[in-house]
Amino acid sequence: MRTLIVYYSLSGTTAKVASGLAELLGADLAEIRCDRYRRGFIGYVRAAYDSVRGKLPSVALPPAVDRHCDLMIVAGPMWAGHAATPVRAFLPAGRTLPRKIALVLTGGGSSPDAAFAEMQAELPVPAEARLALRAQDIQADSIAEALRAFAAEIAGDGVP
Repeated sequence: MRTLIVYYSLSGTTAKVASGLAELLGADLAEIRCDRYRRGFIGYVRAAYDSVRGKLPSVALPPAVDRHCDLMIVAGPMWAGHAATPVRAFLPAGRTLPRKIALVLTGGGSSPDAAFAEMQAELPVPAEARLALRAQDIQADSIAEALRAFAAEIAGDGVP
């Protein structure tokens, strides 16, 4: 099964998760790029403000997103209880998505339910699986079991 992981990561936390999943699944990676946000206090305030207001930025995607895949995993952080605006901008952009989609969110520990609902509302099919990870667990490298379980859920028995 050809798998593509499309992700956005401002701090590198979600990138770490995407890389770990790509290694487990033998998946390709495609990073969503967004020039509107930067690391640092002002950048994080802007990101939170836009997230709450629903202001979607322009995003750039590598050519890998246009290749056919059987499963697409869309991953990103939560900002102020919402899926990050670059991820939300990617989803409704009129592109053809595969029939199998899974969602991954990273965050500080608040409930991911509203963020997953926002993402699901933009999808043509129900998500195959969802995974929410806390940033502190990712940074402590204590997510290996969660990644393996998620990979097994979406890929079947062929995952170590």
